[in-house]
Amino acid sequence: PAPAGAAEPRVPSTPCKRPRPVGAKCDPLSAVGQLPLEQQILLCVLAAAEGEAVRVPEVCAKYKDGCKQLHRAMLGKEEVNGALQALEQRGLLTLRTVRRAG
Repeated sequence: PAPAGAAEPRVPSTPCKRPRPVGAKCDPLSAVGQLPLEQQILLCVLAAAEGEAVRVPEVCAKYKDGCKQLHRAMLGKEEVNGALQALEQRGLLTLRTVRRAG
């Protein structure tokens, strides 16, 4: 045990914002409620997808449908790509580049 008054060791907190004890795990899903609504809609689109991998044009189409249902303004394709990258940085998804045959 550490002596009384000694600081507990801390590690950088990515993706969590607060310092946490060494060995503690950060659940990226714990911050979903604090994400911008557009990113939350994208996560819903991905969660409802039939397969594990979803192409960006399909994500954009489903996102557009979701925004219409919620009566929300839609992001453009570039903004959707940026939002997907932000979700990747938070550890909520992985983006991959598909190589085309030929």
